[in-house]
Amino acid sequence: MVLSAQSFTCGTVMPRNHIETLSEISRANPVDRLHRKVSIVAHIVRDSLWVPSHSESSIISAINNLNTLFEPIALSFEVCQFRYIDNYNFHDLVYEEEEPEMLANYNEPNVINMYFVNSISIYNMPAGGYAGNIIVIAILGAIPHEMGHYLGLVHTFQNGGGLVNSPDCTADGDGICDTEADPYYPLIPMDGCNIAEDLVDANGDYYVPPTDNIMSYYGCACKFTQGQYNAMAAYFLAVRNNLW
Repeated sequence: MVLSAQSFTCGTVMPRNHIETLSEISRANPVDRLHRKVSIVAHIVRDSLWVPSHSESSIISAINNLNTLFEPIALSFEVCQFRYIDNYNFHDLVYEEEEPEMLANYNEPNVINMYFVNSISIYNMPAGGYAGNIIVIAILGAIPHEMGHYLGLVHTFQNGGGLVNSPDCTADGDGICDTEADPYYPLIPMDGCNIAEDLVDANGDYYVPPTDNIMSYYGCACKFTQGQYNAMAAYFLAVRNNLW
């Protein structure tokens, strides 16, 4: 079952040294299952006519799908509160102009602040969602992908996608050793969820990109790898352990 169709552009940008940081965190916090439930405050922005960007029922359904995805590490999410934002300026959010005011007025401590808006523009580029210390969503299908970022993951095509036979897989590509090399580019030919051409990495080795990985951009997203789960669990313990 496809839980997160990647028919959107992600606006999340990770720091340059994030791969090295994630590798260090993963080594310091080895864990298989977290046995934790954390709270989400869902901030829903309404337009000038008080029409919400998303319905409560659609958000609950999306979070239920998220819980299915994160069961392998026993991490679950619950919307503890819906809050409505009646400042229509945030309905079509311009990140660089409006995000600071939005967060200053509405953020809550020790929970996942998830903002639901109609559209997102980041430096004149549209995005379906993005994540940092908060998650902002325009397209509900972006939630698993952005939660992956919130828990430390980068795109599978980070740093050019990596090598098939890397001398150090923790420092190459996305820094996760069991995700395949991924050279993602928008015009890569596809046959459904399959790559329609032979691809080779910088060393001339053939490979098949992870078209079904939630942190990829191929539109067939349905899973995380075990390495990604392990990295997210470690990141949770190191960075997000203050969540209720």
